[in-house]
Amino acid sequence: MATGHTAAHAYADPAKDFSACVRANGVQDFPDVTISGGTLQLGGGVDPFSDRLRTAVKSCEHLLPKGTALPKGTALPPVRRRPSRLRRPR
Repeated sequence: MATGHTAAHAYADPAKDFSACVRANGVQDFPDVTISGGTLQLGGGVDPFSDRLRTAVKSCEHLLPKGTALPKGTALPPVRRRPSRLRRPR
C-alpha cells in the first residue's frame, strides 16, 4: 500500500503546479499550461519577453519534470538604424 506522500505525488500534475506557482509569483493572469512532447505549452496571451514572467519561471521551473523544455520566445526583430544623413560638402 502506498504512503500518503507517494500517493499524493503519484497524482500530482506538474503543469498545474507550475501554473499556480507562476501566478503566485506575480503573473496573476498566467494560464494553465500543458506539457506535450517534453515541452511546456504556454498557449496564447503570454508575453515570453516579460521580465515578471521570466522571474516567476525561474522560481517555479523546479516543479516541472526533469528534461521539460521551456518554450523559446521568438526573437525580437533587430533594431533598424536609420542611415546617417551627413551633408556632403558642396
